[in-house]
Amino acid sequence: MDPEPRKPYRVEPAGALTQQLNEFSARAAARGIRNELVVSLREIIDHLSEDPVGWGERKWRYKAAGLVKYQRLHRSLSVHYAVSEVHKVVFWTECKAVLDHPLARS
Repeated sequence: MDPEPRKPYRVEPAGALTQQLNEFSARAAARGIRNELVVSLREIIDHLSEDPVGWGERKWRYKAAGLVKYQRLHRSLSVHYAVSEVHKVVFWTECKAVLDHPLARS
């Protein structure tokens, strides 16, 4: 069996993302929608690891750091991330449930 091909970008959680995703997971499990959340998060990671520049909307360039910040709305999840083209790393900084997402805070 061949190993999975290496993705063009490495995705790294940054800031409070890990805490946000843990809270999402607990709330999703309580509402019986954990599997749907997992599917959405896997899709996001696939996009970020394959083509983060083409997938998101460019918001800001941090010239000194060599990073460009992007944002994307995916299945009512607002995804914020920064990309280092030189190092082929995506720093996923934020994920918020918005609009009609069942995990959006009322």
